[in-house]
Amino acid sequence: APFLQEIREFRGVLRRRTALLERAARGGGPAEGIEAWDEALAARGAAVVRLRREIMAEAAGRAGRLLDEILGGESGFSMEYLCSFDPAGEGPEEALREALSRARDAERRRGYTMAGPQYDDARILLEGVDIRRYGSQGRKRLAALALKLAQALTILEKRGERPLQILDDIYSELDPIVVERV
Repeated sequence: APFLQEIREFRGVLRRRTALLERAARGGGPAEGIEAWDEALAARGAAVVRLRREIMAEAAGRAGRLLDEILGGESGFSMEYLCSFDPAGEGPEEALREALSRARDAERRRGYTMAGPQYDDARILLEGVDIRRYGSQGRKRLAALALKLAQALTILEKRGERPLQILDDIYSELDPIVVERV
């Protein structure tokens, strides 16, 4: 799968770049060749961001349709990818290159990479509410359930395999009508 390959390549570059920074921090010397690793990390990191955005948009659409069906109307479900170094979404490769350049002195002192998609996050909204911050346990459970079901549908569509879904204790935080629709 292209995403897994990109993640592996990104992690490899990140690991080697961070090892170079660790050596520089321990010895106090320069991180020779860091610019080459910056370029590689910017390219691999940008590819990861683009694929994450694409996958997240597909998952959000699928989960949103499931939630509309479960809730019997417009769920207001959406997911937003929060890129730590390119919040406006204007160009992840150049934005990461610039973030790495800004962080370089601090990275050399601390010995680790301080910018990249490893610091990114997501915002999940249900009925217009950021459920991670303000959602009830039931709404969080419902969104997680919809995402799991969306994942199963994706596996079925792309691989032709019917995944086994284990819905552990969905009765505890959902109303009976919602459980019935699930």
